[in-house]
Parts: sequence; C-alpha cells; structure tokens
Amino acid sequence: MIRMEDVALVFLFRRQINAGVQKILLGFAAGVMIAASVWSLLIPAIEETESAGGIGWIPAVGGFILGIAFLMVLDYLLPHLHPGAKQTEGLPSSWKRTTLLVLAVTRNHKTFYLKFASLDKIIRNGLL
Repeated sequence: MIRMEDVALVFLFRRQINAGVQKILLGFAAGVMIAASVWSLLIPAIEETESAGGIGWIPAVGGFILGIAFLMVLDYLLPHLHPGAKQTEGLPSSWKRTTLLVLAVTRNHKTFYLKFASLDKIIRNGLL
C-alpha cells in the first residue's frame, strides 16, 4: 500500500536532486538492506544450522560468496546503465531505458529472493 509520505517524496524530488542528498539517501537504503539481511536472514540461518548440529557460519559465508559471484555474472552479462551514463554496460543491446529499468528492478528483487530462499530451503531440508 502506498502511503502519503511516499507520494510526497516523489513530488518533492521530481527534479534533479543534489548529489550529496542522493548519496545520503543511497547510504541509508544500503544500511537498511544490510540490517535486514543480517537480522532477518543470516542470523536465523546461522542459528538454525547450529541447532541442527552444523557449523553455523559455513552456510552464511557460502551463500554470501555464491551471491556475490552470481551478481558479478549478472553485471557482466545483462545490459545496464549507471547514473549519468549514455551508453550501456554489459552485452550489447538495443533496449530502451524503460526496458533497462524494468530489468534492473526485476533483477534486484529476484536475486535477493533467490539468494536467501534457496539458502533457507537447503538448511530446512538438512542438506547442509
């Protein structure tokens, strides 16, 4: 559900925002995502593995390294734009900016879900 504060932020930042403000907002968002990953996903995975008699940090580190490798491969293969860039990185593509935006949002949500849902299934099924 969309809140009024969210709508107000869209209208507030309709135009180009200051680079310093953008860095602060991106840093805050990154901190929230790291906190969510640690407290909601990694710590429960470690505790679950330890309660099953395993070494708790192994699946966490393994999943972390596999996630990094997966995102690096996606970064190399999928076309994408960086802020202020006119030309795409990744494999050559004739996709428009809107297609690249939809792909970026989808990639972000899918990779986040895949990394931690797969790790959770592996732990719950006793494969680790």
